[in-house]
Amino acid sequence: MEKKIVLNSFKRIAVIESTHREKDELPLAYVCNADKEDQISNGKMWAGDCKDNKSIIHYFDNDEFTLEIVACPENSSQGGKLSFWICKITTKDNYSFCTNINSLLLEYLLKECDFKKGVCQDKVFFVRNKSQLGLITKNGELYQQLLASDYMRDNPKAKTDKYVPGDIVETLRDKYIYHGSLFEKFAIARPLWVSSANYTYVVTIHKKPIERYFYLSKSLWFDKYVNDIGLYEWSCGKDIKTKYFITGHQEITDLDKSIDEYFDNDWIKEKFDGSEKAKELFRFRYSKDNTPVTDEDKVREFVEFIIKHDWYYKDMKYNIVIKYD
Repeated sequence: MEKKIVLNSFKRIAVIESTHREKDELPLAYVCNADKEDQISNGKMWAGDCKDNKSIIHYFDNDEFTLEIVACPENSSQGGKLSFWICKITTKDNYSFCTNINSLLLEYLLKECDFKKGVCQDKVFFVRNKSQLGLITKNGELYQQLLASDYMRDNPKAKTDKYVPGDIVETLRDKYIYHGSLFEKFAIARPLWVSSANYTYVVTIHKKPIERYFYLSKSLWFDKYVNDIGLYEWSCGKDIKTKYFITGHQEITDLDKSIDEYFDNDWIKEKFDGSEKAKELFRFRYSKDNTPVTDEDKVREFVEFIIKHDWYYKDMKYNIVIKYD
């Protein structure tokens, strides 16, 4: 699964040298946003700053650094590998220091840039992926994502809830393609634990079917608790309650054809022993008409089909309760 990246940038950096180093060693430093006093305070604490041993702080514009890989992740004292590499960073005026760079962001640099003897041939600048420090280039994919994130933060009024199928819509953390809407005929609550290995499924049939809006995740979002057929990579909302930013558009077929294409992929066929029954039951629950369902036996068949193909619940005893809203 694709790992989620949420980038933040800053105009100036503070480089806080560690006080624990030999005289001739290249300084190991903490890098943070120069305009954030709390980050500088954390950096001083990391550096061992005290009354008798003050750390040295340098300030630079966050632009055009040279990166050289120095050392790969070492074993953690708690087991496994650390999530960062030690890299040498050199500024435009030839000041150099070492710092820890997040492995995921370094992976993007290795894929997008040329390296010669460990040195990135593109100039880079600092960003954070959530709390992790990294560097990116203005020539890569992540820079475009950063520009979109910065735009969303700076232009909150650019949000909209008026979409057409094919719109690429984003929040700061998620990216989806809007596909359209269908009417949901019944809802299924998460299985209720009754006793050991005994569960109850509560199904609510809508007397008035509810319009649902469908988005296909660009990052292959996966929720193991989605108790539905085929919705493992789809986000389905009661309304467009979160106002997304429209950041692009791509031509798509209508929602019916998109669902057909989705159910014809190999992953769905393998999970459901072929896709035709899964597709049939999905369309029983979601359709373009808003006529309520009256066939409770078919509703039970839907739930039993889910249970049969769920590795966790399939061998447990269960009861199905049907009610109306």
